[in-house]
Amino acid sequence: MIKRIVSINLKVNNEKLRILILFIVGILITNLHYGLMGIDNNTVLMGDVIIETYGGLVTEYSIYNIFYFILWITPYIIVLNLLNLSTIDRFRESTTLVLPRVKNKAKWFIAFNLTIIIRISIYFFVLFLSSLIVILIKSGYIAFQNSPVHINSVININQYGISLYIILLNILTVVAIQLFLNNLYSIFSRSNEASVIGILFYIAPIFYPKNTEFCKIFLINNGMLKRYEMFESGFNGLNFKSSLIFIIAFIIINFFIGLFIIKKQDIVDI
Repeated sequence: MIKRIVSINLKVNNEKLRILILFIVGILITNLHYGLMGIDNNTVLMGDVIIETYGGLVTEYSIYNIFYFILWITPYIIVLNLLNLSTIDRFRESTTLVLPRVKNKAKWFIAFNLTIIIRISIYFFVLFLSSLIVILIKSGYIAFQNSPVHINSVININQYGISLYIILLNILTVVAIQLFLNNLYSIFSRSNEASVIGILFYIAPIFYPKNTEFCKIFLINNGMLKRYEMFESGFNGLNFKSSLIFIIAFIIINFFIGLFIIKKQDIVDI
């Protein structure tokens, strides 16, 4: 039943247009980051560009540098909005029709969240694919050689390993955000304003640059590779293992909170 619901909800109208929008966005932001890196196109590596484009904001980021903020947040806002159009709204609109047939809120909720995970994964793979095409055109095949990235002056790390980790990190972080926003939407009587407050709550720690233990409990810091201790001025204790554990735990906790909320709600209130 879960597989069938997921399959049905992945079939939506205008999805090719959404994919095209993401592809264009990926090309534009990658081109802009190329100009900001200040590295010769003939020597820059694929991993360097991926870190610069999808690795987040550095710990020294200033609120006055609004261009970097817009450049960083644009793909994530677009992914969340396209997800809302293709999946979230559709599920909510069809709840009163689908749930009585499924007769199991838990199965419906699992299918709902699996659809979100699959859709977010597809959207980010499109963004990364468009970035790889830009890298190939601008820097050629030499950018894909199996070498350590240049952008990290602290330790050497293989560019393919770091790129795969960034893909996973971005997908999991956005899944965590969306599940958190879904719970806020349900708790506060289907209020879209609550979702806006949730996003503001998520991005607020960007402007708290102090390197303390407190920094490690913010989802956004765990979701930004450039804030890891492996980078200069990174937060102590933020690393691959600890951040993955934190984000996955955040997802699991919000999943069970959402499941509890759904079980307590009437169908018309979902």
